Amino acid sequence: MSGSLRGAAVSLLAALLLQLALFPLPAAAAAGDLIADVVVPDAYPSNIAPSVAFDGTHLYYVGYGGPVLHRIDVPAPGGPTPATGHVETPIVGASGIMTLAYDAGRDAFWAVGNDGAAIYLLTKTGAATLVFTVDPADRPDFQTGVFATEVKIAYDRSDDTIWYSPDATTRIYHYHTTPDALGTAQLVAGTPYIHVGLPGNDMAAQCGYSQSSGIATMSVVR
Repeated sequence: MSGSLRGAAVSLLAALLLQLALFPLPAAAAAGDLIADVVVPDAYPSNIAPSVAFDGTHLYYVGYGGPVLHRIDVPAPGGPTPATGHVETPIVGASGIMTLAYDAGRDAFWAVGNDGAAIYLLTKTGAATLVFTVDPADRPDFQTGVFATEVKIAYDRSDDTIWYSPDATTRIYHYHTTPDALGTAQLVAGTPYIHVGLPGNDMAAQCGYSQSSGIATMSVVR
């Protein structure tokens, strides 16, 4: 896999993170404009991308269900440029991590295991602690398929909850960060899920279909 293709996976999300967190939006920039392109030194399968998280200082990423937490410096605008400050930290306590979401209050990452069901709190030193698992009752009308374990996750600090999105499905589930008495996920009673296939949330007119393949939350600090 070429360096430019390896970097493209990271640069896409890095562009969004950098645009929101670090750089004022240029007057001529528009939604979807590339802000930074960074080439990472790790090879991944060409058909999938790593998961990226930003803690305000560094970018962190994992490979597809990978056992290593990577950290790099925030790249300069433009590019492509080689990643700097690359640090590899083995993950202990989980066989692999699929996706990350940074929690600033805990200074750690909420992470989905490579089975798509285990939810961990992952420290920057690579220690993964299982917080809860997601069982069938926690995913009403879950759509199984080839991407069932490729789950995206986002942390919502406004109410200390987690949004959980299996790839290429129509439901984004909403969980508390604490388990139930059985150690499994607790759906948020008022908003247990978002259905992106229903009017108001559907994207068929714009995309030709309605499926979630990635999620993020955004909090405004005043």
